[in-house]
Amino acid sequence: MRPQIWKIVALLYIVATCDPKEAIDVDSLKGVDKEMAKLMGFIGFDTTKNKKVPGNSEGAVQINKPRRYRQYMNRKGGFNRPLDYVA
Repeated sequence: MRPQIWKIVALLYIVATCDPKEAIDVDSLKGVDKEMAKLMGFIGFDTTKNKKVPGNSEGAVQINKPRRYRQYMNRKGGFNRPLDYVA
């Protein structure tokens, strides 16, 4: 997110958690966006390409092979031969 959005989110968080009769100091808003980012888990942004990520389990992929259909009836050449594969 852009820094302006973090400030808006931090301001909304403070407004939602404070007493409505109490006035909000502007000085108390300094550093709140960093605290919100830390609470949400966005401490730093970096790529994970070609890096070991803790908690990322290795898995497998099931590759579905296309089915091969065989023609049993109405084959040219009769029935006394191996089955034909139909594309």
